[in-house]
Amino acid sequence: MIQDIKKLLSNTLLKESFIYTFFNLINKVIPFLLLPILISYVGVKGFGYYSVFMTLSIIFGHFAGLNIQSVIHRRFFSKSEIDFPVYVFNGFLLIIFSSIFTFIVTLIFSSTIHKIIDVEVQIIVWAVLVAMLNNFIKVLLNIFRVENRPLAYGLVVSLQGALVFTISILLLMHGKFGWEATVIGQVISGLIFASATLIYLFKSGYCTIKFHLEDLVDALKYVVPLLPHGVSGVTFNLSGRLFVSSMDGVEATGLYTVAFQLASVVSLVCTAFSLAWTNWLFGQLKGGAANNHKIIKATYIYFVLVLVFGFVYSLGIPSIATLILDPDDLGGIYYFKWLVAGFVLQGAYQVIVGYLFYDDKTGSISKITVLVALISLALNYFLVSSLSGAGAAISFFISWLIMFLATFILVLKNDSSPWKTNRVNSL
Repeated sequence: MIQDIKKLLSNTLLKESFIYTFFNLINKVIPFLLLPILISYVGVKGFGYYSVFMTLSIIFGHFAGLNIQSVIHRRFFSKSEIDFPVYVFNGFLLIIFSSIFTFIVTLIFSSTIHKIIDVEVQIIVWAVLVAMLNNFIKVLLNIFRVENRPLAYGLVVSLQGALVFTISILLLMHGKFGWEATVIGQVISGLIFASATLIYLFKSGYCTIKFHLEDLVDALKYVVPLLPHGVSGVTFNLSGRLFVSSMDGVEATGLYTVAFQLASVVSLVCTAFSLAWTNWLFGQLKGGAANNHKIIKATYIYFVLVLVFGFVYSLGIPSIATLILDPDDLGGIYYFKWLVAGFVLQGAYQVIVGYLFYDDKTGSISKITVLVALISLALNYFLVSSLSGAGAAISFFISWLIMFLATFILVLKNDSSPWKTNRVNSL
């Protein structure tokens, strides 16, 4: 097994994966450091409000930006066929236009949103702003990815997280702010790094001011089918928090969020690997059928590794949880193993969905995600009402199980997938 890993996963892939993992770990440690401090200042209830704000900013991120970074990442591999700096500029225009539209819609329905999740209107508006700023930064991060510059990627991610942490702590300790201190930290950090992103891309020649309608149309054709995918993905990833908040209150939401963040360490490692994997995969797929066997074998080896890692990590979570929660609260997150299992399936999904992104099968991806999101909403409604946080965790696991299986079946049937072409070539 070890020899296969060394042969199949090149040194570059392994090196980049470890670098991404290291910096993602640092970025994940920052919320963990903030977690006990925030709870000590504002309590589990205040942390529940914070988790709702972060959930909203992620949801709004799919509207205030349209995941433009995904098409910029894909078109980088075809930049000899387009004017890439102009393409990037028009991508920024789409982020701005979609953000303005999201602001308007959010203001119109803000009172309704407030009644559902009990968060002040101004906080909802701030969530939209944070979402827009983060989408600007994601463009830069994706360019660093395709340039194979994981150190630059990690530096930006870590510095932004550190700035959020620093501002939040200073406001909590020396100001009159409650959990809203973290919101202010997100906004200030976003403004600084979004501005730095624009300055860097213009100065480095990656962004040229020129309106180009064809680029706008091409980007929209790629990202619009992904909009239901992104929103639906957030739905079955994070809607559990909103259901728990609505049915059991923000304190139960706080406990569920703690369990979710502890389990998400699996996602941290898997996402870090997938950042390097995508570039490697696209390069291998571009090389043709000769690389099929290598790709297939690497995929299966990864499945085994992430499964083992998830099992081992789940055994250590109770010990880690004692550093964050009071002993009386530990029993409230007994369902974390369902969340870990869900993140294992998410990690497996992340490496296979790249095959569909490479073939621009964004419409097919969205159909699967929307279906799973609807199933997730139904599961959350029935399970959370009877099992509270445990119901949300079980729903999360079932949703990712369906998501992984449906996507893998689609990949196996796709005419250009390594599995399909490998079978054809062997006949």
